[in-house]
Amino acid sequence: MGISILDVTTGAAAHVATEALEAEYYRMQELKTQALRELAAAGAAENAASFFEHAVDRFGGRECVRAVDHAARYSFAALDAAANRIAHWAQSLGLRQLDTAALLMENRPEYLAMTMGLAKLGVTVALINTNLTADLLRHSIGVSGARVVIASTAKLANVVTLASAAAAPAAAAAALAAIAPATEVWWYAGQDESVPAEVLARAAEATGSLGLVHRALDAAVLDASPETRLPPSVRDRVTSRTPLYYIFTSGTTGPSKAAKFSHRRFIGAAVTWAAPSGLKTGDRYYITLPLYHGNAGVVAVAPCYLLGNTIVLREKFSVRSFFDDIHQNNCVATVYIGELWRYLHTMAPQPHEGTPEFSPLRVIVGNGLRVDLWATVCRRFHITQVVEHYGSTEMPGDAVLNYFNKPGSCGFLPAAVAREKSMTGEGGRLVAYDVEADRVVRGADGRCVPTAPGETGEMIMRLPGGVYDGYVGEAATRRKLYEDVFEAGDRWWSSGDLLRTDAQGFFYFVDRTGDSFRWKGENVSTHEVEMALATFPGVKEVNVYGVRVPHTDGRAGMASVVVYGEAAAAAFDVAELGRHAAAQLPVYARPLFVRVRSSAHAATGTLKLLKYAAAAEGYSPARTGGDRVFVNAGGAWHAVDEQVAAQLDGGQIRL
Repeated sequence: MGISILDVTTGAAAHVATEALEAEYYRMQELKTQALRELAAAGAAENAASFFEHAVDRFGGRECVRAVDHAARYSFAALDAAANRIAHWAQSLGLRQLDTAALLMENRPEYLAMTMGLAKLGVTVALINTNLTADLLRHSIGVSGARVVIASTAKLANVVTLASAAAAPAAAAAALAAIAPATEVWWYAGQDESVPAEVLARAAEATGSLGLVHRALDAAVLDASPETRLPPSVRDRVTSRTPLYYIFTSGTTGPSKAAKFSHRRFIGAAVTWAAPSGLKTGDRYYITLPLYHGNAGVVAVAPCYLLGNTIVLREKFSVRSFFDDIHQNNCVATVYIGELWRYLHTMAPQPHEGTPEFSPLRVIVGNGLRVDLWATVCRRFHITQVVEHYGSTEMPGDAVLNYFNKPGSCGFLPAAVAREKSMTGEGGRLVAYDVEADRVVRGADGRCVPTAPGETGEMIMRLPGGVYDGYVGEAATRRKLYEDVFEAGDRWWSSGDLLRTDAQGFFYFVDRTGDSFRWKGENVSTHEVEMALATFPGVKEVNVYGVRVPHTDGRAGMASVVVYGEAAAAAFDVAELGRHAAAQLPVYARPLFVRVRSSAHAATGTLKLLKYAAAAEGYSPARTGGDRVFVNAGGAWHAVDEQVAAQLDGGQIRL
């Protein structure tokens, strides 16, 4: 479809005139506008429940969702019936529009029945990360204000930790307060399955100090609820800006924040990604990212409802099963984050790589595909369309998309459109950012300084009327806003992301503001260093961050590299990695520390590596868990033992 800048067979980039890029952009925008007009005419553009019901009315008997690790299969009509039962059941509990329910469940078809069923009642759904336990789980439930929790029996181990460290009455009271107002947990085992009595007993025993009531949400309960739709009047206070979901931030630097994700943005995602993906009714879309994450639960799911695609779910990403699932279910599309392709690229060579016979997969949609992997992934796995985007769950405006297969770019906007959108609040603008001071640059007049093409700046977005839906909690919301940016009284959302643009209007992600660091008077992008080091033979995974070294200014770069096993870690040639870095990076960006690991880095549920915690561990052998650490001092690499660490701390070794 459209223009392809990348020849995926040769990996050669061809020049495409800016006018042609802009023409394709406007064509896509017209398709988006047309889709919105049709939805509005059908009364399906105001809230996600009406949008979903419109899809059901169009595609009724077509398969809507199947799973590779669950037996359940649902047509659009059958999923609607299941969602209607959930809506009636929730109403019978006393839940009403604008209430909140928390959902803790693995990827399975019923997840979609739960979310759309609660949306039919106008209830906001807090999508809980299935990796959370104890304090973090209590925090997520509590900050959402959920009145009830719906949990899969597969997540029993998570729920029993809610009362951890709460043996004393005072601790129990604090733990109970953390999850208030939730008092009930409803357990779900699966379609036509009963909840084992031992699950209820174990949950009740473990959380007895909290006074939680545990009940079974099984076939006996749901079969008693009607399959008929609730009237739209039960959600008449729901507007396009009402939160459909609370989607939680990754929590890489502290407790997750609950971002308000509106009905408008869910429907907007459907029409934004539908045309660029080139999907047709009945195409199958493989989802192996967690549905509690925006990429899977929104960017992938919403267009499938709009277009009548079949959603194929796997509970958890697996390198071994990925292309087997694609083949067996004839999937033509999948959603990704960049780390997913990094893992898949470690696969041994497969038969028919680089040819149409390798797999039916045609289009991949997501963000974070590194420029060094882009052409390789397309060529090796015969991907013919990449739809990369820049966006975040909490952003107030539109995402930007790169559907031109331009390697490394996360979006495209014609210059005139970018200026217009930045002032209406529908798009972003880049402003100069001081990495060392960790704040935006303001001129003598106190206003922010726009960047020029090629310059790195923070992405910010204007708030129409100064209103930001943001996060649950005023304090968390306020920290994401800038005021008096270009004129007195204006308010802009702070993304915390550093990007740059080129002369044609392509956007490129550089780094997170907190991840970039300053060394020797220069800004170092951890993202760019990781891309350079990831191409070194034998490196499976790279995590780059800055570490504090006494008696120095800024932070010194450390590259934590994961290699293939303990033997490889013991034999790893740090000096050779250093020479590779010297050939790829300017002197200030070359890591001064290398940490060699044989086990994977700690990561979030969406595969984001945890930099903050790793940086806090520094270089001391007492804190690095037995990993070998090396420092480049005086032009040579030295193993960091307690003596070397003490000399670094004391300033005897100069960097």
